[in-house]
Amino acid sequence: MEVTPDSIQLVAKRGFLIYADGYSAQIISMKFGENQSKEKTFDFVLSPTDELIKRYNLKPNKNPAWGMMYQEQYPFNDVECLNVDPSWTRYFYIKTFDGKSTPAMDNLAGVKLKETIKKLMLEIRATKEAYLVMKEERDILKSNMPAYLEKNLKPLIDVVTPLIKEGMKKD
Repeated sequence: MEVTPDSIQLVAKRGFLIYADGYSAQIISMKFGENQSKEKTFDFVLSPTDELIKRYNLKPNKNPAWGMMYQEQYPFNDVECLNVDPSWTRYFYIKTFDGKSTPAMDNLAGVKLKETIKKLMLEIRATKEAYLVMKEERDILKSNMPAYLEKNLKPLIDVVTPLIKEGMKKD
């Protein structure tokens, strides 16, 4: 029988996550998450291909029900969707299974830009947090100056007052 585009029936099936070195794992589950640094992530449950198991010497999961499946959490910005078609869903992770970069990935400008973006996002978050602290202090100062002065000047006054008294005794 001759295969033609019209004779091929496409059906939805589980997608794959492809690592930077070309190895892959079938996606069993995928959801949005957040790591300890409050960075957005993709949280995966993956079933490795035989090639991935062999290359990285993977061992079965300690829970027998899981077999070779494993959980991974990858930064949102390090995973790209290559194809959303349910019959051929593919995601690409810019690093290898063990979290390393490859020479080919280093040559791609996008990877370097993503690293820069990641650093800038961390700086933006720190700046926003510093701004919120300053805004809160300003609001306290505007609405309750005595409380602000007590909170911010009292420790200084407590240190300086004994020094002034001691200086006055000497004179």
